[in-house]
Amino acid sequence: MTIGAAVLASEEVPLSARSGLRLSATASFFIALIVFGLAGLAAFWLTTGSGHLSALGFSGFTVPDAISLERSVHLAWRSNWSHIPNISTFLGTVLVYYPIILFGKAYALVANITLLALSAVLFNATLHRVAGSQYSGRIWLVALTMVSTNFYIISCLPYPNKEIPLIFLTSVNLLALVGGRWYLAGLSIFLSFWFRDGFALILGMVAVVLICRRFAFVSGGMIATLFLIMLLIAFPITELAGVDRTLQRNVEIGAEIAGDKFSALGDIIAYGSRLVGNAVNLGLRPQVVDVQGGLYLLGIGYWQFGIILLAGLIWGVKNIFSSNVAKGCLALTIMVSLLGISYGTFVQPRYMMPMIFLLTLGLSESWIGRFVVVPVAVAMPILFMLMGGLPPLAGV
Repeated sequence: MTIGAAVLASEEVPLSARSGLRLSATASFFIALIVFGLAGLAAFWLTTGSGHLSALGFSGFTVPDAISLERSVHLAWRSNWSHIPNISTFLGTVLVYYPIILFGKAYALVANITLLALSAVLFNATLHRVAGSQYSGRIWLVALTMVSTNFYIISCLPYPNKEIPLIFLTSVNLLALVGGRWYLAGLSIFLSFWFRDGFALILGMVAVVLICRRFAFVSGGMIATLFLIMLLIAFPITELAGVDRTLQRNVEIGAEIAGDKFSALGDIIAYGSRLVGNAVNLGLRPQVVDVQGGLYLLGIGYWQFGIILLAGLIWGVKNIFSSNVAKGCLALTIMVSLLGISYGTFVQPRYMMPMIFLLTLGLSESWIGRFVVVPVAVAMPILFMLMGGLPPLAGV
């Protein structure tokens, strides 16, 4: 028996993993394809039946960024690319979704469904790596259900977008890191850069931390992990600005808006407030109604993700020093990503969306997520509403 197998065998079997349900890669792909295909039908219905739904008091059927990207893809392929500023920040989207020029939204729908199904297969393989013989397909099925019923994901399906390709690349990255395939992890980080450069930088930070965690675990791994996390909090990101012109522009804009927050001695209080905001805002202060009092579906999708995010963060804190090295690496991935995203000028928890499959472990594997986070996430918006503390209502 190998050391890794011995570690896995010695762990207490989680309640959610006591079932013998196991799914092969082929089975998981076809199940995911069917499930996301149904989500695609829902997306098509939202697109074509928005008039009827509006009459019933619903709004928020589409993601504004996705509509903007659709226009950018058409513009890029039908005119000079030089007319599009900062195209390198979404060049991957322009290339992946080029066929919409020929086939329209049908291509985007098929491509997005396929990417999500492949992401689900990769997450299934990651769970196999983490849990070994204790793996249960029920955890994966819970994740599949939560992702496929998220209104934000559904709204993105008929359009070019950054989130779904990044969900796929992040799933590749996680499986590669857990399996020690560093070349594949590096490739996924490189490709992520062409969809969202800042997120690629965060994945790079995650890779550095996980490599150190993996190879220093036996001797002082906990100390090394704590040191690296604190190092990230005070990381002088301005030193990297010269690597890429777009990153330099983002840093300069952020410095103008928020001051010297990118230096090692930046505003720790402001950073801490963004950290907390990214962790709890979507889950506890959702924007689920519009100015006319109707249900804002996109806001409900954000709320769904906010609950997943909050539960996933608690799962990450709980498992960050797990004796299961693979599980500890996944927990570290969540925490380091939150630290990196909180460097941004604004509170933008949506940027954690590429890790949605991983974050579902907070609800599928933890009783805290199911019996504490969910009730709190239902009660707190009511409390905030009574106190007048909810965000401004969405326009229609």
